[in-house]
Amino acid sequence: YINFTDDGRLVTCGEDKCVKVFDPLGNETFQIDTGVPLRCFATNGEQLLVGGEDGILRAWNLLSIEQIGTFKNKSSITSMAIPNINNRISGSGNGGGGGGDVILV
Repeated sequence: YINFTDDGRLVTCGEDKCVKVFDPLGNETFQIDTGVPLRCFATNGEQLLVGGEDGILRAWNLLSIEQIGTFKNKSSITSMAIPNINNRISGSGNGGGGGGDVILV
């Protein structure tokens, strides 16, 4: 999975189990191995959320490059968004005997 932040940074994640962030010149500025295949991510330029097969939503502050939290879902996380409404984060799971949505405030 690949996308750009509003300030031009490139973010990737996927089967290699790593999250990578590159600056606009292509220099890698951030990499972390999560240990699980990753299925999706969302970013607003300041926070980065990553969801994987293990059902854990991982959150990082991209300005300080610090992990700021983890949240457990009932099944793998396959999609997510960071809407600009009331600082909510939402994601959805797939399978796992009942699935389940993650909505954080």
